[in-house]
This record gives sequence, C-alpha cells and structure tokens, in this order.
Amino acid sequence: MKKILLLFLLILNFNLVISQNSTSYEAEIINEYKKDSINYDFLASLSVIDSNTTKQSVEKYKETLNTLINNLPPEENSDRKEIKRIKKIYDIIHKSLFIKYEEIAYFPQIFEDGTYNCVTATAIYVYVFDKLKIPYIIKENPGHVFLIAYPKKHKIILETTAPGSYGFSIPKDSDVEEVVEELIKLKLVTQQEVDNTGIGKTYMNYFYGKESLDKSALVGMQYYNKGLTYYMNEDFKKAQINIQKSLTFYPYALSKFLNKSLVILNLDKTELNTLENVKKVAEAFSMLEYDKDFNDIDIKHYLYKITDHDDNDLTFIEKTIPILSNFKNKQLNNNNKTFLYEYLTRKNGLNENADEVLRISDSLLKINPKNKFSKESVRLALYQKLRLLPYSEDNFDLIDNYEKKYTFIKGDKKIDTYKAFLFSKGIEENLSNNKIDFAEKQLDSFHQLIAKLVKNDDLLIPQDNVTYIYVKAGKYYYRNDLNKKALDILNKGLELFPEDREIKKIISWVDDKINNRY
Repeated sequence: MKKILLLFLLILNFNLVISQNSTSYEAEIINEYKKDSINYDFLASLSVIDSNTTKQSVEKYKETLNTLINNLPPEENSDRKEIKRIKKIYDIIHKSLFIKYEEIAYFPQIFEDGTYNCVTATAIYVYVFDKLKIPYIIKENPGHVFLIAYPKKHKIILETTAPGSYGFSIPKDSDVEEVVEELIKLKLVTQQEVDNTGIGKTYMNYFYGKESLDKSALVGMQYYNKGLTYYMNEDFKKAQINIQKSLTFYPYALSKFLNKSLVILNLDKTELNTLENVKKVAEAFSMLEYDKDFNDIDIKHYLYKITDHDDNDLTFIEKTIPILSNFKNKQLNNNNKTFLYEYLTRKNGLNENADEVLRISDSLLKINPKNKFSKESVRLALYQKLRLLPYSEDNFDLIDNYEKKYTFIKGDKKIDTYKAFLFSKGIEENLSNNKIDFAEKQLDSFHQLIAKLVKNDDLLIPQDNVTYIYVKAGKYYYRNDLNKKALDILNKGLELFPEDREIKKIISWVDDKINNRY
C-alpha cells in the first residue's frame, strides 16, 4: 500500500519545473537526456543524483574508469578464451571498485568509499562493456538487476553484487538441453515454442524473462530508490521530485499511475468513520483500473480501516457496502461485498444473532451460491434457531421452508436431529391431548428420521431420549387397548435398538395382554 501511495505522489503538482532539481548541473543533464535519450552522458546521468556532483567530479569518475578499462585484457579470438577474459574483467572491476554493499547506495559513492548496490554496480559494468563493445543485456528481477554478457552466444550471467565465482556463471549446453526437455515434459513450454525460439533462448526466456532493460533504467532506479527513502521519512515533497525524475529515465515501473487522482495520497490519514469519507475511497479507486493499477490487497487495506474503526458499528458498516460496490468492475464489487458481508456475518454470529446471520448470508449466497463460508454460517445459525424451537405445526413448516431455501442443509445430521426433537415434543403433546392422528403422523416422521440417523451412525441424541418416545407411544396404545399399534411402534424401536430393556418390557406387557396372561 505504501508503494501505491508513493506512486500517487507523482500526481501532486505534476507540472513540477526542472528548476526544482537539486542543482543546475543536474537540471542540465536531465534536459540533455530529454532532448536525446540515445546520445546522452550516461555516467553524468548516474552521478548527478548527488547534489555535490560537478562536471569536474564526473570527469574524474570517467578518468578512473577509463584508466581501469585501458588495463583490461583485450578481446580474444576463441570463445573459450573470451569467456575467461570476461571473467577476468568481472573480477578486476569488482576488486578495484567495490568494497561495501549497501541496499541504498548511489553511483558517486563507488568512487568515494567503494559503497555499491546492484543498480550502481551494474551501471559500472554497463559503462565498461559499452567501451569495450562487449554485448550485454540488463535483466530485472523483483528488487534486483543484473547483466548477461554475450546473451546470444555464451549467456554469461553476471550477478554484479556477488564477488568471485559466485557472481559469474555460464549454464552448460548439456544442462540447458536437459532443463528445456524437462520444461517440455512439465508442459511449461511447448515443443513448437522451442523449435521456433531455440533451446538456448527458451532457457533464458523462461528463467530470466523475455524483457530486458535499457541502461537508462539504471538511472531511473536510483531516483526511485531515493524517492522511496524520502517517502519512508515522510518527506513527500522530495519524494515526489525524485519519483518524477525516475519517470524521465525509467517510465515502465511507474507510468501506469500517471494522470490518476491524488486523492489516494491522503486516504491513509483519513478517518473512515463517516460515509462521506468512505465515498472518497470509492471515488479514488473508481479512477483506477482494477487488476492493473491496484488489486484486492490494496483496497482491503481500506476495508479493514472501516471494519476496525472503533466508531463504526455493524449498521454503519452495512451502509458502506452500496458505496464500495458501485464500480464498473463486477468482480471488484463482489469482492468488496463479500469481504464486508462476511465480516458482518462473523460479528452477528458472535452476538448469537441468528436472524441477522441468515439475512446477510442470503446476500452472500446471491454473490456466490457455492460460498462455503456462507453455507457454514447458515448451518450454524439454523442450529441456533432450531434448538430453541418450541413445538408447533408452524415450526414444522418453518423447517421445511428452510430446507427448500437452503438445499445444502437437506440431510444435515444436526438439522435432522433438531427435527427429531421437534417431532418428539409434538408426539408427547398430541398423545397427552389424545390427538392420535397428529401423533401417528409425527411418529412416522420421527421414526424415519431416527432410522436414517442410526443407519448412518449420525445419531446425536442420547439413546434413552429416543427410546423414551417409542415407549411413550407403546404405553399409550397399550392403555387404550390398541395392542397391534403398540406392537408395531415398539418393534420399530426394537429394530433400531435391539438391546433396549424398556422397549422389551413394554412388548412383553402387550404380549401378555393379547394372550390374556395378566
């Protein structure tokens, strides 16, 4: 997020004039590059980042390097000897100039005390290789740059910050062929690509990327690093000046953020506890292109600022959802809604507000019917609601409606368990009130549920609580001389719980009564 805010500094007073550069000499060098980005003074461009740099000091740097270059070994005729020559040149330069590595370092420091980093060291090799007409390309990895000398022929990789053999490597042809064959097997490249591109180039493209940088990018990287340092120290004016200079030499890294709103700059300091301020977030991001200028991580920074603010209750947070889901990109809208709805669901779940959980989960399921979090939230909310349900015919309809609405809960063992509890309450009440038709209907449903739970080994109710219903119904029929019905329900219970003594006892009573043995 700091990177995004830093980049938006570019827009703050974009028409910054060149006279605001640190020195007139620096302004002169930058203007020369703007006029001719091919025939410009590369070494001076690298050096003027230091405000103490003068034309005389640049000439001294050139003199130092040219003296070094004049004493380097000449070009060899054979490939083997030329590779050895590059290795010698690499080592001589490293030993002669580089003493101490620092992550943040600027080009003139090499000549002052030998301090260097990957950008400034690479720049030295670029200058030398240009003078010696050694072909090279500049490669960039995240946070790192390096050289490849003779990229079409020998592919000599020069890690300019690593001295000795650690910084100099050449992949063997046999190794390259073996690796490319493996890439084809893994379907990371196709045989047709290899045929069209060549084995060596395929290898280099895969591991080191297809793109290479112009040497001017090294100048831009220095300014970018300096701008970032100022930003970290909260000197936003100087950060902006250096980032703009960086764009002059290296537009690739930052150009996509040009001409965008600078409202973002102040968002990090904005209290997101009013709808007006939340609208500022929406307005800022609406001027950017999703997945190009920013991603979900960037905008979630602000969503967290909303949900984590002590002033914001759940009602306020829900009011922010329409504001933050009105972008042109549907995926962005859905991601924002999902984040905030899931937050509201979790909070309402902790507050045991099952109705709110269900209401909000409905919104989540509209966004994504397969959302696992939403489904689990619905289940937990229904568990909470159903375990507290008193017996009533309406509540059976309520459960049926839930199962129709949330088809994924159909057959859930806990839901079936709560239904069984509800049936047991109804059976008891209807038997007590002699509503035998209702009781028998519920007995049938109760038995089907219990039979399924027992069969699947999903019974969550203590066995005594279940057999109690079979015994209760059996006794009712027994007392009312409905012996056949008594045996029918008791035997159903015995099939499920063959060792239950109470069921067996009541069956023996009914048998005695039928056979006049009492």
